[in-house]
Amino acid sequence: MRSVPPRTGAIPKSRKAKPCKAWSAAWPSYGAFVDVGGVDALLHVADISWGRVNKPSDALAVGQQIEAKVLRWTSPSGALPSA
Repeated sequence: MRSVPPRTGAIPKSRKAKPCKAWSAAWPSYGAFVDVGGVDALLHVADISWGRVNKPSDALAVGQQIEAKVLRWTSPSGALPSA
């Protein structure tokens, strides 16, 4: 099993809406938290697979590397991090 890489900082603006590597970290019932370049991101259960997924743990394992896209960024200040 692959461990989650160390946090490296914020997601660069250039990564938004482009495929990037992410690592599965935890699975609440509504989705999965993944590490994308050192930033925790929520992957909704409906976006985990094209098919039906009842529980995120049915499709993902802790530390599993996946390909993801950052579609929307929300931060306390509402601003994208500087790249």
